[in-house]
Amino acid sequence: MVRDINDQGLEQLVLVSQGIVAVAFLDFCSIPCDHFRPELTAVSESMDGKMEFYRIDVTENPTITDELGVQAVPTLLVFKDGEEIARYEGPYSREALGERLTVLRPAAYHQNLLGQARSGMLTVPYSLDAPFTNVDLDDVAQVAADALLGAHTALTLDLAGPEVLTVRRMTEEAAAALGRPVSDARISLAQWLTGPGATLSDQARDDLVAMFTAYDEGGLVGDSTVLPELLGRASTTWATRVSRCAVAH
Repeated sequence: MVRDINDQGLEQLVLVSQGIVAVAFLDFCSIPCDHFRPELTAVSESMDGKMEFYRIDVTENPTITDELGVQAVPTLLVFKDGEEIARYEGPYSREALGERLTVLRPAAYHQNLLGQARSGMLTVPYSLDAPFTNVDLDDVAQVAADALLGAHTALTLDLAGPEVLTVRRMTEEAAAALGRPVSDARISLAQWLTGPGATLSDQARDDLVAMFTAYDEGGLVGDSTVLPELLGRASTTWATRVSRCAVAH
């Protein structure tokens, strides 16, 4: 499914979103764009919900079009966690688009909790005993860069870290790596909503609440064997990331 958005919707639904999102910049009165629209719809349906698809009319939304440097139509921009990771210009066929789009589905990032570990307190709105195979952002960035250079095409890649850890265990390993006490605590969703979540958009806040609820029910554990094969090396552990942070600071 491809949904229409305007510049405000793009800022709210795409530039602050989590996950993979594709946005087609079209001139709705253009013949090439008219031919491209069913191709885009077919690709979105083939992705089966693995990523969101939107389209925006450049003539009605010139400001965001210029800000993102879109100079030709149709142009398809692909975003991950609000950052552009790929750009395709021209009326690609559904087959050509499918060959170029690689979907990365990373686990939760080490970096999500790294700042808290450095501060000496891990505070989360879900169970401290939920299991996670958290992944390092630098490892994901390497796979994304390889994909952009054509190393991985037309694939859906689940990227999980090398170990299953609970927040309690992360706390223990962080303390050992930093050489100082680190504590942990669970807060309620209500506390999170009036604290860190209070400044977020409604969509971002709702997405994170759904994610935290899922974490509370079963954590987030993936296949740890995929990432090392893509990297050609061992993936980064939580203790290693915290240790690097300690050395850097």
